[in-house]
Amino acid sequence: MDWIVSREKHRYDEIFYMLTPVNGKITGVNAKKEMMNSRLPNTVLGKIWKLADCDHDGMLDDEEFALAQHLIKVKLEGYELPAELPEHLVPPSHRKDPTVDLHISQLRISHGPLYFESFKDVSISCLNVSVVFHLQMSQTEYLGGNKR
Repeated sequence: MDWIVSREKHRYDEIFYMLTPVNGKITGVNAKKEMMNSRLPNTVLGKIWKLADCDHDGMLDDEEFALAQHLIKVKLEGYELPAELPEHLVPPSHRKDPTVDLHISQLRISHGPLYFESFKDVSISCLNVSVVFHLQMSQTEYLGGNKR
């Protein structure tokens, strides 16, 4: 999956490295000074910070800073910010480990065997290979074990 922010990252990196990162990260104080140049309200900048600080450590690495700058640009162009960061905006180094990724909309575990009720869009990723199943079930389907 391409990271849209990478198109402008070289520009954002120039700013990032001028802010003298320590151990590859800048503090909130340093980032705030730069982010305030946008003249966006503090409430909006706070939301951008929460979206961009992917690892929630109170600092930004170069990718998180680039993401913050991208979100500032998006907001200045008149678009609304997302409530949660969509997967395509998550910086590459902050994407979750693809070894196991199982999403099931409704899961019920009964005494022993496993039952699934009305689920759609089960995606399983294993060893960098993604497989997506689209299942339509109108009633409970029994999977595995002995039915009682």
